[in-house]
Amino acid sequence: MMRHLFLKFSLIVSLFTTNSSILSAQETFKFKNEKKRALNLRFQSINNLIILKAKLNGQELNFLLDSGVSKTVVFAKEIDSALLKDFSYVNVKSYGSKIPVKAYRSEGNKVDFGKIVGHDQDIYFIVDERMNLSQKIGINIQGIIGYEFLKSFVFRINYLKNSIRVYQHEKFNRNLRSFKKLDFRFYKNKPHFKMPVQYLDGQKDTLVMLMDLGASDSFWVFEDEKRKAPKASFTDIVGYGLESPIYGKRSKLQSAKMASVVFEYPRASFVDESDKLKVSVDDFKNGLVGGEILRRFKLFLNYKTASIYLKPNQNFDDTFNYDRSGLILTYSGKKIKTYKEQVRVFSKPDEVNTGYNQYKNEQKFKIRYQVTDVLSVENIRPNSPASQKDIQIGDQLLSINGSSVDKMDSKEIIKRLSQESGTKIKLKLLRQSKILKREIILENQFDAFEKMN
Repeated sequence: MMRHLFLKFSLIVSLFTTNSSILSAQETFKFKNEKKRALNLRFQSINNLIILKAKLNGQELNFLLDSGVSKTVVFAKEIDSALLKDFSYVNVKSYGSKIPVKAYRSEGNKVDFGKIVGHDQDIYFIVDERMNLSQKIGINIQGIIGYEFLKSFVFRINYLKNSIRVYQHEKFNRNLRSFKKLDFRFYKNKPHFKMPVQYLDGQKDTLVMLMDLGASDSFWVFEDEKRKAPKASFTDIVGYGLESPIYGKRSKLQSAKMASVVFEYPRASFVDESDKLKVSVDDFKNGLVGGEILRRFKLFLNYKTASIYLKPNQNFDDTFNYDRSGLILTYSGKKIKTYKEQVRVFSKPDEVNTGYNQYKNEQKFKIRYQVTDVLSVENIRPNSPASQKDIQIGDQLLSINGSSVDKMDSKEIIKRLSQESGTKIKLKLLRQSKILKREIILENQFDAFEKMN
């Protein structure tokens, strides 16, 4: 399922093999210069997600760093035999899909982050076209890496600088007394911790939460007989399984406590029990904490000691951004755009006819071609501004307020569609061969119970 990806919705990819006897002894990741105490890795941040560049057997890929996965996964429409080492077909299931995902398990691979390398790594090559993160994020994401990388070092994640400081365990000596310590335990190689919460009706509870670097939403709570979404909530598409949307209720918690840090009235999504299987196949956890929360901290992550150290950063008091248009968008392919470009051509005139021995300036044109991404409406949130207009699933979004989406990244598009309630947004769309113009007024569906904050 996908995480809080393109327009503030969540996709979580969770895979497991049906053959639990498959085990292998992988080497941990190591510094190339083992004398180094620590080093820095830069990452690209897309909607609170951490994207790292690495080479897999010499080929550069973009990996999503995800504490919510226990296996390293690479997506490919076709098997590239040059990338694969010893490989065999495996039966892999994905949450939210009745049909097994097509995959190959490959041993003995090299994953190289430049200053850090992992030899003899097991990789699961997913060749199912349904698994396409790039469509949702807007940049080419070829893989997901989690437990095998995260267990190897101590990580300091700085969301403000898009930087990760990586420490060797035996040389880590940072004084973290100013940080709040949060202990966790592993379940299926994923970090879970207890989080005291108070619901809007005053009821108190302690939830077991997955710390999920690969989810960019804030808090998710899985509903059961005890835990139900409050009346002050609205139905929304909160994420996507492999084959269908995940519906839930958007609302708030009165409070949530991580270590001794308290969030007052944070936004939360309550995922219906019928959709829970698209997120998790076990009943161990009650929810998850994603990047919209984690980005508000300076944090140290230490798998060896099973602990997280937290200190609020300057993002801590940020408002919880939320798309106010109701459009759920996806990158659905490529298109070729043509541009007529004016060029200057200098030519020498005929000296006999003109009598002048100098150059003249002629205006000519050439056609330039550009390959751009197709941005389409994948779904529309119920009872949202977009749902009240003639906008349909499959419509291509061409421009926002006169600015072409070809010239915007996903951050800019989200920013424009997350402005204050009452903001008028003019959209240009393409439906088949017909250009459509629509105007929507952004609306915050939390306004009905914003006074509770």
